[in-house]
Amino acid sequence: MADADDTLGSTFSVKFDDIFAYADTEEVSIDVGEAQLPSLGELDRKDKREIYVAAASGNWSETSSCCRIHPYWWQIPMTNSRLTALHIAVIMGKTSSVQKLISCMNMQDLEIPMADRNTPFCLAAITGNIPIAEILLNKNGRLLWIRGRKNMLPIQLASSAGHLKITHFLLQKTLKDLHDLHNNLTFQEEIVKLFFFTITNNLYTVASDLLDRYPKLVTVENEERSTPLEILAQLSLSKEITDHLKLVSSMFKRMEEVKESLNSEQLSKAMFDAAKSGNVMILEFLFEYHPYLLFEVSSEKRSLLHIAILYRQEDIYRLILSKGDSKDLMTQLVDFEGNNVLHLAGKLRPEPTFVLPAEHVLMRSEELWFQVYNCT
Repeated sequence: MADADDTLGSTFSVKFDDIFAYADTEEVSIDVGEAQLPSLGELDRKDKREIYVAAASGNWSETSSCCRIHPYWWQIPMTNSRLTALHIAVIMGKTSSVQKLISCMNMQDLEIPMADRNTPFCLAAITGNIPIAEILLNKNGRLLWIRGRKNMLPIQLASSAGHLKITHFLLQKTLKDLHDLHNNLTFQEEIVKLFFFTITNNLYTVASDLLDRYPKLVTVENEERSTPLEILAQLSLSKEITDHLKLVSSMFKRMEEVKESLNSEQLSKAMFDAAKSGNVMILEFLFEYHPYLLFEVSSEKRSLLHIAILYRQEDIYRLILSKGDSKDLMTQLVDFEGNNVLHLAGKLRPEPTFVLPAEHVLMRSEELWFQVYNCT
């Protein structure tokens, strides 16, 4: 899986006008740096500790009494990481305290970042706390677009933390904002980045939601010029898992609907990647929509049968056998090194697909592959 930070920080190649059916408007993105706070004076450790403990306790009578320390006590950074009372209340999940705290604040107070740029709303996203996220968002709708750690939007932070429910919640809020703002180009880019991010982080239901709204996402490419299908082909997917099946099925249907879909080179690459990773589901869909791909050869002059045997993908091997006499044609081919399938059956696989307990087990496995193919 690609590194999450690298994925989100990359630039994507895509024709956004073809994906989003709204006109571009003026730039409305928000990039909040260190907040401009009023002068708070020098507070000693005892005062900061009192605010910290009160905010963490969730006891509002204790928390509100901190006003005797400073009239803007909620703005005081209490640690080197610049935690404020609101950050602490959010982290500790003190919903009632958060509600009462923000009643004392203006909108800008909710945008105060920690040293790593995380706002309280970012922390709600990271911890998966929907009730607190709603409270904060109702007070300040801009929080949805204020970036936090590693320059991530809150929805991306929620996704990276694996919190599916709040990711869906933030997705609906994000899409509503995008529609209301006529899909500003900057936000269009964020949706594309989010789409790739959800795929590489196994958030397939979120990816499906995005694809349902923007069908032409099937044609976008990331910084490595890989399409969503090519990325999925490299993953381990199963028809038995509903989220996997729904996303892949939807992707192929969308590819049929859009005018400028994937070209033959992209489809071929996805097929060979799926064969290497043992992704039977992708191959089955590819053969259903593009049956001619079965007889394609790679840039190394290898057929699917070559790949299945070389990478010891038994399920792929069986899938090829189920396609009638196609195996007979593939056996006649030799790759760029002059190897036929029998030669490849006798070779060690390039990379083990799973950890084997001992070397003799590996050798036994290789012998069986050679014998199985030689007898078929």
